[in-house]
Amino acid sequence: MKTGQRIGALAAFVAAALLFHYVSHLPVARPLDQAQAWTAETGEQLILRLLDEAPSLPVFAVEGADNEGVDVRFDAAAVEAATVASVRRDFHLDIPAAQGALLWTGKLKGNGHTMIEVRLLGTGGAPELQIGHIGEGSHPGLSLSTRHAQALVQLSVLLGDDAPLAQAEQKTLKFAAGASVALPGAVPINVVVPEGRRFTLLFPVEQPKSNFRLGEAAVDPHSELPLRDMTVRRPDQRDKFFVCAAGPDAHFKWPRGLRPGDCDDAPTLWASRFTLSPTNLAIFLRGNAYIVKDGAAESDDWLEKLQKNVPLAVLFSLLFGALGKWVWSAFSRTGEARPRPHDSGE
Repeated sequence: MKTGQRIGALAAFVAAALLFHYVSHLPVARPLDQAQAWTAETGEQLILRLLDEAPSLPVFAVEGADNEGVDVRFDAAAVEAATVASVRRDFHLDIPAAQGALLWTGKLKGNGHTMIEVRLLGTGGAPELQIGHIGEGSHPGLSLSTRHAQALVQLSVLLGDDAPLAQAEQKTLKFAAGASVALPGAVPINVVVPEGRRFTLLFPVEQPKSNFRLGEAAVDPHSELPLRDMTVRRPDQRDKFFVCAAGPDAHFKWPRGLRPGDCDDAPTLWASRFTLSPTNLAIFLRGNAYIVKDGAAESDDWLEKLQKNVPLAVLFSLLFGALGKWVWSAFSRTGEARPRPHDSGE
């Protein structure tokens, strides 16, 4: 058989094997287990990428437990102009309006529930909320920042169940220039945080009892936050988890890794619950999505498919059997013309 035919047979076999490998490793969307906790350890980042328009209601909220005061520190932020004006009008106090470091901390402990609400003000592109686990000593905390959005953070303390008999909690706003303003905790303070600048929430106990809300928590305590994708990123910038919104049983058909732009822009993925422990934070998801763990996308189990589908298994066996036989015959010496032995009488 000619060398060209052998090369053609071998190329066909390799192409068939590569095609099967490609098809069997295509990422496929799966329904998410709502009980699975997607965790980020200290030093890792949880990145929640929202749909194109920033929500008009809070995307993340903390409802403090009884008298569990939470300190909030801003690397660079400014008190909203409307808050500056209302404090000047109602309390005859001047709050610096310039951007700088801020600290919202307890001045007088008392009865109350700390309330922290984070809204996003889009600046173009899909807004991202980035949350990291931090801690000072045995006290856990959260580090938050945004991308493609500013954060509008509202701080207040609601009176607890013992009000009005108990002493209400009081808060102090401390500024980088050294100024400080003491206010009743019930006075809401709105702070604008520029894109990419960090603010931290530090809890006073090892195991916070505060509740964390996602989405429209002010309207519905059981609300969920619609996402385009969720990432847990290690300190070396490699992704531990990447969960990408997709329709039910969708298959990703391109011969490359999944990217954020490949995720569905329809609401098919939701963040439903958030928890904080001394060593990590965890988020719980609902919906359908492609799942990538340590760079490897989850795909269909073709062996299981073939075991359950006998006709498909027989068809694959016949096709690859015929192809293998053709390649074998191309490289076998059987059937080739052999030179005749010389006649001894000549």
